[in-house]
Amino acid sequence: MNLRAKLFFHFVGQMFIVIAVFIIGNTFSDNLYLKKYYENMAETGLTKADGDTLMSWLYFNEDGEMEADDQLKQAVRKRDGWLQVIDSKKHNVYSYHRPKSIPTSYQKDEMIQIFEKRQFKDYKMYFWPIEIDQKSFIVLYGFKTNSTKVANYLKQNEKNLAALSQYSVETKEFLKRMNGSVHLFNDEGKYLKGIRANTNLKHDVTDVELLKYQSKPWEFRSDLSYIRVNKNLYMIISVPNKVYSPDGLYDKETDALNQYTTILIAGLAITIIIVMTLWYSYRYGLPIYHIIRWLIFLSRNKLQEPTNRKGIPISKNKKGRIKREYRLFEDILKTMDQLTLTLKENEENRRKIQTTREEWIAGLSHDLKTPLSTIYGYGLMLESDQYQWSKEEVMEMGQVIREKSEYMSTLIEDLNLTYRLKNGALPINRKPVELGEFLASIMDEFSRSSFSEDFSSSFEDQTNGVIFEIDKAWFRRVIENLLANAVKHNQKGTHITAVLSETNEEIRIEMKDNGCGMAQETVDHLFNRYYRGTNTNDPTNGTGLGLAIAKELVLLHDGDIQVESEPGAGTTIAIILKKSPSVK
Repeated sequence: MNLRAKLFFHFVGQMFIVIAVFIIGNTFSDNLYLKKYYENMAETGLTKADGDTLMSWLYFNEDGEMEADDQLKQAVRKRDGWLQVIDSKKHNVYSYHRPKSIPTSYQKDEMIQIFEKRQFKDYKMYFWPIEIDQKSFIVLYGFKTNSTKVANYLKQNEKNLAALSQYSVETKEFLKRMNGSVHLFNDEGKYLKGIRANTNLKHDVTDVELLKYQSKPWEFRSDLSYIRVNKNLYMIISVPNKVYSPDGLYDKETDALNQYTTILIAGLAITIIIVMTLWYSYRYGLPIYHIIRWLIFLSRNKLQEPTNRKGIPISKNKKGRIKREYRLFEDILKTMDQLTLTLKENEENRRKIQTTREEWIAGLSHDLKTPLSTIYGYGLMLESDQYQWSKEEVMEMGQVIREKSEYMSTLIEDLNLTYRLKNGALPINRKPVELGEFLASIMDEFSRSSFSEDFSSSFEDQTNGVIFEIDKAWFRRVIENLLANAVKHNQKGTHITAVLSETNEEIRIEMKDNGCGMAQETVDHLFNRYYRGTNTNDPTNGTGLGLAIAKELVLLHDGDIQVESEPGAGTTIAIILKKSPSVK
């Protein structure tokens, strides 16, 4: 997997983790709100509940029987009530704390009484239509408030409700046990008298307050019941409200919960940012910083990976493997390793080339100085009037001067040619040539020259008159340089063979000799400028440019040149020319 794919999967994976963490945090927050909401529903004894709340508390078990959540049961017990679920046929499906007086199925008129009067027998009724598993049900919730219980007790045990002072001791003890109070008002709402009277009720209880209590009983600290004594008097019974849970208190708790969840989510976000920052600095920052340091090292020619105190490369362990925290950038680190190795090799080659160039310049200076010294010496001799030179002596000295001058001219010409080739400034005029005849003529001239004395040569043409476009002058220079190299670097008696062959794809010219051969190091540098072989007969013979020029000229002919050689096994230098489609 390449770096792009690794980074893609890393970033996508991390984004999924972040999203998952926020989803979990949001779900946790929502659950807190729901929990608080359901607790409030239970605290108010289902007086604030709705159908959705009831549906969340009722479910079918594995046996297909309906069950109720503990919170629903707690809410029912809050007001000592009972709960019943009936189906579309008005039959009991589930009940909790159902009194024996409550039927398991209902008549139509009974349901109408519940729906219209919200009353059934002695119980105050709440009802909710719900749907569970695509089946319709009605939830009935009935209860008797403590104030209602007190009111019923008074009706049953006191004949004259208005005569508070005549109430029996048992009645007063019952009121005390119920922590209740009785308040008598006239028809105009004026407080008259009471038993265990609540100061607030003396002034605040009006018809409007009673209506408010009926609509929002959870907003009042007292549970109130109303009794009409006669046309001029009415009584209000008050007991502590078990389901007192005012909206203001719920709103405050909700606001506090909101602040808590906001702080929780903000803290979670900050934690994620810190963790991700540390993760990125470890996972990405550390390797990138290491790579930058490595590049700085290379820019300062310190060709190695930064190491620790023990000298071990920072990105690797003792076994030389890339450490886990660096594996994401494994491709880059391997490339950096290769770059460092290449730069080391190039630096080594540069040093060798620099040394070789200096040696070549020294050799070239010597090559120029030697013939120049000869020319200078003969010039002084001819200039001197102390001796009269014969005609034969003058001719001999003139011949030496001419040969040395030609040699110097050749050196300068080679130097000029190599730089023209290097800069691509050499004109070349290629024309179709029958290579067999061309090579045969060169080999014939070579065999008859004094230069090849004591060296035998031959030519083998394995083609049927192959024709190829070459610049005859420059290609002749290539062959002559290869022949000269074979003579200069081999002992007398060496046999040199030129072989011309072809395939469907290429033409091959091989210059073979059975001489002393070369080491691999010499082969590797054979075509470098300034390089001279070490096994030449004359250490000052040659400029070190001959084979470099030959290779550049072959490249100009869209070809290539290869060398095969081993010490003591001779040398083969092959020129490979690619055929054009028309030649094939």
